[in-house]
Amino acid sequence: MLRVRRVFEDLRANQFFLPACAVVVGYVLARNLVGVTSGSWVGESTVESARAVLTTVAAATTTFASIAFSVSLLVMQQGSVQFSPRVLPALTRDPFNRRVIALVMGTFTFTLVTLQRVQVSEGETPNAQVPNVSITIAVGLGIFAVMAVVAAIHHTAQNMNISTILQRIVAESRRTGTIGSGSGLRGSHGSTEDVPEGKGTVISFEHDGWIRSIDLRALCHHLPDGSTLIVDSAPGRYAVRGAEFATLWPPCAEDARARVQRQVASTLDIGATRTVGQDPSLPVRQLVDVSLKALSPGINDPTTALDAIFHTGTVLADRLRADIPFDRFEDERGTVIWLRHPLTDEELAELSLSELRVAAAGLPAVIMYIFEMVEVVVEAARAAGREERAEPFLTEARHLRDQARDAGLSDHDLARVETAYTKRFGSDD
Repeated sequence: MLRVRRVFEDLRANQFFLPACAVVVGYVLARNLVGVTSGSWVGESTVESARAVLTTVAAATTTFASIAFSVSLLVMQQGSVQFSPRVLPALTRDPFNRRVIALVMGTFTFTLVTLQRVQVSEGETPNAQVPNVSITIAVGLGIFAVMAVVAAIHHTAQNMNISTILQRIVAESRRTGTIGSGSGLRGSHGSTEDVPEGKGTVISFEHDGWIRSIDLRALCHHLPDGSTLIVDSAPGRYAVRGAEFATLWPPCAEDARARVQRQVASTLDIGATRTVGQDPSLPVRQLVDVSLKALSPGINDPTTALDAIFHTGTVLADRLRADIPFDRFEDERGTVIWLRHPLTDEELAELSLSELRVAAAGLPAVIMYIFEMVEVVVEAARAAGREERAEPFLTEARHLRDQARDAGLSDHDLARVETAYTKRFGSDD
């Protein structure tokens, strides 16, 4: 299952796979349609007219293919420079442009193969081989491909709207699963008392890269009955080859250590880039990066920062409305996996606000919007009956107010900040 998920995630961002499939389909279809005959309703072409039409379609689709590729590269470059390199996965996973490129490449292949089959038998034009059905299909595909490229340009222009990019990140965050969800294991909330005493078998990472997911069901399957595995990492963290991943109790025999190491490593999805599969912190990281980039002196776009701040509040509110993820899992054989470092609300608050409040300390308008975002998050937690989970975010808001006091704001601006804080959170002086 982990391997399937890994392949699926790679294909979602792969710009080559779908066009390659379209080339194969176009080739096979063109070779099989050459001998198909039909009535006069499809039209009849001479050798010269067939070659002229097919050559025109092939040349046009090649030109439009270059346009489609150029537009896709421009979008990725512009998004990386203007917003953040972290938004690139959201852009590359957009299936529309990949489908358009696939259509164009498939049309080109179909037309090229059909053009090859247009020929004169024994030099006699009346006995010429002219695949009229294939020519008609090629013309239709050519027209459709041109229209699709125009639609792709419009789609790309719409996708470069920052609100669209941010909304896509929010949508991906809502598809993010927590580690252990859907594994069928019994989940609970553990504590430090769950750590066994004595020396266990240390299991290390075998590869470098970002931890994208951990298959807990497969991990339990590879562990001895009744054993306990303490995992010292989590999806969203970086794995260094040779560094400690987990500790197994009771320790396994020396001759079985290499096998256990290999089996545990097979349950980890480690890649060059982060994905949102089991990493709920990644969407927050992406949105915060957009805010920080917008507030940087080189960009200086507070409006984009405000948009990203409120989208961050949406992700945080979703997180606080959900149940606290389990950090202890047990299967029917009594095998226990305990996650030592699950993502906590305190870490989420620090991730979403600590860097942002430093960058916004001298900007009264941005400060007040952050206060408004925190208020939304607190109200969401209160409505879900989890008001205590909002305390770390209130703490960050207090830190932001204190930093504004030391940021050298004018008396007027500082008074506005103080009023906005008191209005939303009350006075704590």
